[in-house]
Amino acid sequence: MGNGEVYSCDVKLNQNYKLHQKIYAFFKFVAQHYYGDLNPTKDQINLTKKNLLIGAGYCKQIFHPNGQTFEIEPMSLKYEKMPPDERSKCYKAVTDSALMNVFSKSTDENTINQLMNWF
Repeated sequence: MGNGEVYSCDVKLNQNYKLHQKIYAFFKFVAQHYYGDLNPTKDQINLTKKNLLIGAGYCKQIFHPNGQTFEIEPMSLKYEKMPPDERSKCYKAVTDSALMNVFSKSTDENTINQLMNWF
């Protein structure tokens, strides 16, 4: 190292990993309720995640080559794909989507209490 030399470095912003784990646990909790199974499969949890993200509006349209049909794909929750402030909004929208689309008719007090204390 000498005077006048230029160095480069990568700076990474710390993310709240515990909150990230919590949203994935939330996807499992919703899948358990939706499928009525205490041990939903990984595919069921992934489908629940996909549907909640789409229901929350965190998705994109991908058009087929014919330009007339499309598919809706959920956005990625990877750290490098979504900034922390947007991720926070996304988590709120996902929980609102679950309340509206999955738990809206739930009368089980235990489930409702768990939802109220989740985040």
